Amino acid sequence: MALAQYLNRHQFTVFLQTYGLSLTPVSHAAILLNLEPVWTAILATFWFSEVMKMNQVLGCSLIFLAMLVSRWRQLIVFIKK
Repeated sequence: MALAQYLNRHQFTVFLQTYGLSLTPVSHAAILLNLEPVWTAILATFWFSEVMKMNQVLGCSLIFLAMLVSRWRQLIVFIKK
């Protein structure tokens, strides 16, 4: 019974995420999905008092830096406003 409840909740959250992403522009959806591991690591650090190793911090930093580099033109336009 517990497994069925878990699967139903999981399906519902996946449906909500898919529906929410369908309402956003493709570029924003790509950024949100690419940063999902970063947000997960940050929330785990604060919520569960997880301690991140240096290579994990480096990995999160590289993902974030890659997002900035891939959106550099849009970032410059946003800063100039």
